[in-house]
Amino acid sequence: MAKLRVGISACLLGRTTRYDGRAKGAPELIAALSPHVEWVPFCPEADAGLGVPRPPMDLYRQADGRIAAMTPDGHDCTPQLAAWIAATLPTLRSGGLDGAILKARSPSCAIGSAALHDGPPGTAAHGAGGDASAPVGETVSGGTSVAAVFGDGLFTAALKRAMPDLPLAEDEDLRSAAHYEPFLARLRVHQRLRQDRRWFLLVLVVLLAVVVLMLSIPALSRYLPPCPLHYLSHGRLTCPGCGFTRGWQALLAGDWRGAGGYHPFAFRILPLLTMVAAGHALLCHWRHRLWPWSQWLWIALGAWIAAWLLGLLLA
Repeated sequence: MAKLRVGISACLLGRTTRYDGRAKGAPELIAALSPHVEWVPFCPEADAGLGVPRPPMDLYRQADGRIAAMTPDGHDCTPQLAAWIAATLPTLRSGGLDGAILKARSPSCAIGSAALHDGPPGTAAHGAGGDASAPVGETVSGGTSVAAVFGDGLFTAALKRAMPDLPLAEDEDLRSAAHYEPFLARLRVHQRLRQDRRWFLLVLVVLLAVVVLMLSIPALSRYLPPCPLHYLSHGRLTCPGCGFTRGWQALLAGDWRGAGGYHPFAFRILPLLTMVAAGHALLCHWRHRLWPWSQWLWIALGAWIAAWLLGLLLA
């Protein structure tokens, strides 16, 4: 079995990426998981060019609701972190992670354990509130914050939005062998689903290619079932002649008007479905998110299926 690909805060591997330049690794954790894991190290703060050593940072809720990572002298490091996050997340997503182990209480990597402050450094009331899960540089709840003492680090919040199914854990959650095995089990499930998804997409593409080929070549289209309704009912229900298959054949032959004539409902809604899917894909790319089957896509797909059924009833 291939090793699990796991992202990890670089400081946990013993690398000197902390703000104070000291090494603070987790040798027992690394030794226990390394036989099963291929590590993918990162340090948002060091990799973003903030340097080592560097002034410490904390999370502060601004007047407009943004969550910012700021040093004690008031320097806002959020733009540099946000630029690194935007450039790094697509690489991590395309590389195929199975999970991530992140440093507790880090303003960039914490999972719900980063201290939040209200107001600018020096005048902030610790724990007054904020939501670090808000997108970097955006307001929270229309400019108002939700009271909380701790929240996610900026990188972790973005990672959760981009890869919502990814198993995550802080180093302090994995203190003994009793904690390792459940986490490894979650990682293996994610790896299996990730690999199975690739095979499923490959099989789906092959099947669609075969169907398109059979519809495009009249000599082969006669091997298709005359009607899905007739085929699925084992001949007990006769084909109503809805024109759906003939419409696809016309569409693949480049005759869009003819396809609409065979099945006017389905092939006039099809362009709308295509535009909705394309727009949604662009939005996901712009926001650095995986493709979620949102409400709009379900509505568009449902409308197309409803049109096909309506064609059956009116035929």
